[in-house]
Amino acid sequence: MSGGNFAVEENVNSWLGGTFDFGAGYGNRHIDLSQVAASLGIVPPDTPVIAIFRPTIYTFTGGPQFHYRARENFQPFARLLFGSAHSDLGPDTLTQQALTIAAPTFKTTRNSVAGIVGGGVDYVWRDYLAFRACVDFVRVYLFEQHQSNVRVMAGVDFRIGRRYK
Repeated sequence: MSGGNFAVEENVNSWLGGTFDFGAGYGNRHIDLSQVAASLGIVPPDTPVIAIFRPTIYTFTGGPQFHYRARENFQPFARLLFGSAHSDLGPDTLTQQALTIAAPTFKTTRNSVAGIVGGGVDYVWRDYLAFRACVDFVRVYLFEQHQSNVRVMAGVDFRIGRRYK
């Protein structure tokens, strides 16, 4: 999946901060159901039947972020975040109609508790600007199963307010 991330952090001191993190991921998935539909007698053999999904997942988490600022430009960090997740399978109109007929109680959206453990490094370029690379382990419970994913991010870190070295 592709996506984006936005985080806000307030530092308590030089090594501890509180972080609010919003993440979004999206994708595109085509599932070939031709053989299943033909075996059920819904369509003639060799007739293409494709279900199209555009899944999205959003995470809303917060928690502590620990910094190690022994060097001025190279600042690693670790974090432990908890919150919620929302996912939508995003079926196309035809697939949604088929799901409504075949499985009327199936919901294509779910909410869940989310936990994120991860870390990364900030390369401080200026007092107000850093470049960040981060890897997180994301754990959610969606669609009646636990899901564990790795989220890899890189981006720009704008720094406003008090500076810790």
